[in-house]
Amino acid sequence: MSDDAVAQAAKANEGVAPKKRYVREKTVENYLREQVEKRKDRCMMEKHVSPGRNGVPDDLITWGHPLCMMELIETKAPLGKRKVHQTRDHERRAKYGVKVHTLYTRADVDEYFATMDRLMVLV
Repeated sequence: MSDDAVAQAAKANEGVAPKKRYVREKTVENYLREQVEKRKDRCMMEKHVSPGRNGVPDDLITWGHPLCMMELIETKAPLGKRKVHQTRDHERRAKYGVKVHTLYTRADVDEYFATMDRLMVLV
């Protein structure tokens, strides 16, 4: 490619934002699994299923001593939205005092684990 062609191509792309890469829900969920694996001495994760019931959260993370608690996790793509039946299920659980954490990005996953890691030290 000649220098003129490169210059023309560069000028044509001036001010054009680069295309954003779409991130799938599976990518966020896989990253969540990687983070659990790094902490396998403190927590474990399992797929949460409830036959005959729609809208249940994706995963269940069990935290060991000293927290000794279970957390329900819903992963979504960054631009994803909860379906109506998922929102209804999460609201139903909230009435019982159970929070479902919805994580949309790797940053959300990092923030969740930073919080939980701090709690493990404080307790």
